[in-house]
Amino acid sequence: MCKLNYKNRKSDGPKLGGIVAKDLRNQTRKCFAKADPRPEQSPLVLELQGKKLTDEGCVAMVGGLSETIASRDGVCCNKLEELHLTGNDLTTKSLRALAEVIRLSSFDLKDLDLSDNNITVGTDQQAKDWEFFLQSFEDCRVLRRLQFSGNELGPRAHEVLARVYAKQPIVDPTELEEYNKHTNGTNSSESLVEITNRARAMSIKSPTDDRVSPTNSLHKGTVLKRRQGLRSIPYIIFSNTGLNDQGALFLSYVLAIHYYPQYLLCPLRSNSQAVQLDEENHKNHCWGLVYLPNKNISDTGHKLLQHAEENRVDFTGIEHDIADGNVPSSMGSFVTVAASPMAPATRRSSHGSSEAEREKKHAVNMSLENYRHKVQRSVLDWPGYRSVELWRCALKMLAYARAVLITNGQDSFEKTPSSLTVQYPLAQLTSTHAYVSRMLATSTDAPEPIFGVTGVSDEPTIPQVPDFSNSTSDKKNYNNPPSLLQQQIMDSRNAAAATTHTTTLHARIEASDHNDREPDNLGQLPHDVWRHILTLVSQGYGVLSEEQQVAIMEYAKDPANRDFEKSHLGMPECSQIWHIVDKMGCLEYLVKG
Repeated sequence: MCKLNYKNRKSDGPKLGGIVAKDLRNQTRKCFAKADPRPEQSPLVLELQGKKLTDEGCVAMVGGLSETIASRDGVCCNKLEELHLTGNDLTTKSLRALAEVIRLSSFDLKDLDLSDNNITVGTDQQAKDWEFFLQSFEDCRVLRRLQFSGNELGPRAHEVLARVYAKQPIVDPTELEEYNKHTNGTNSSESLVEITNRARAMSIKSPTDDRVSPTNSLHKGTVLKRRQGLRSIPYIIFSNTGLNDQGALFLSYVLAIHYYPQYLLCPLRSNSQAVQLDEENHKNHCWGLVYLPNKNISDTGHKLLQHAEENRVDFTGIEHDIADGNVPSSMGSFVTVAASPMAPATRRSSHGSSEAEREKKHAVNMSLENYRHKVQRSVLDWPGYRSVELWRCALKMLAYARAVLITNGQDSFEKTPSSLTVQYPLAQLTSTHAYVSRMLATSTDAPEPIFGVTGVSDEPTIPQVPDFSNSTSDKKNYNNPPSLLQQQIMDSRNAAAATTHTTTLHARIEASDHNDREPDNLGQLPHDVWRHILTLVSQGYGVLSEEQQVAIMEYAKDPANRDFEKSHLGMPECSQIWHIVDKMGCLEYLVKG
């Protein structure tokens, strides 16, 4: 193992980041300079705790680290297993840089420690960086711990987490295999559920009475054949991260369907990391997904997370009485339950208890939903719907959709609740609107538009899009060779043998299939085209699912919903908005379990 420990180095700050990058590049160069056969890949542990790298030093370090773990002809110099970056004044800029390292080490990285930095998710750019970082874990297979404690992440970070988590690969608990058959060849009759039952019962009530490690008990259990993505990380730690009720609301969606470490973690040797991970279980009774302590969570927020934990018990198949600490004396060390389906007679005899269990599960789900609704209304009251990206995009898309689909640009929103008339009156969308008169193809990063606005007008007009495919005078204005995007645009237009240097959006619409036109829509554009346009202008791509986009469009074009909104006008504004967003199905991200 190659362990690079810079904790005792006198150098720190951005300078140390350059030193680390240089050391890694030298190591890589020596590795590939050797003749075949090259030495086997070395596991790499990089320790940079408390060195105040800052974003500049981290980006420099990432450059060298990426080179040493990147594959060349199927061979790489090192395999990154642990990366410790505690106390380095890092922000979300560093997270965006680290995303490349995470992707390159998706089959090797086991521990990533980013605690006690300056990572905050407040602005749009910080949210984009954070989301890009979280998406990089999609292919991670062996990551055991992801440590964020001591960063004032803020509530928006947990909203983005729920959004990314919803799109990550689903962990299938049926894809299990006995771990010990790879070690001693014996068969184990203990199921993973029973091991988890016993582990929770021993520790959740009294952290000092029975200190048997749940992870150490897995040597006779079963483990997942395939782990992948955020859902498969046994330990994600959010202690002291500025978590409040708004953040707890979105964290509850993740918590309720995140499997316990016992389902996800292979047995560990008795080393410092095994002890450390076990302590995470006992310290705050947060099993795997650690969110305590966080002083900004109210009593309501704590109860919400407690109900999410109860829902998690049902989701993972843990017995309620054991989860509550009621362990029968006959249990012994572990209860043995066959993993095979029940026989018909057994199934009939257990019908009554199954019915009771279903009722209890329903009650747990209802309690969780009630607390979620309570927190949702509280957040809508203050700091308001604008603080939640999902709700903001949904309401904005609704306002624009009504202007397009119902009013056709002529009606007003006088019948809608005050919460919408104040924020999105039709007059604001028209009288103060600057119309695009000229657009230019530009080279941008996704998901930014490829057409930049270069001219505006106070009057409605057909925007012009200059075509440089055959214009020599315009080509001279390029100081640099055209980008790949610009070259693709030029090539496609040349291939079409364009005869004019200016095309218009109006001409492109006219060239479309007239059979797809919908006369009742503004501009006669098809309903689906308007959905894409309205999602784009409301900044809903990546936030609103396709199902939610369709639901908003259906809600907007149904005049009966005006009466639905009028029936709630006597309620507080936060309740009015809640009922609208709820009916559109946009209160939460669609997290599939």
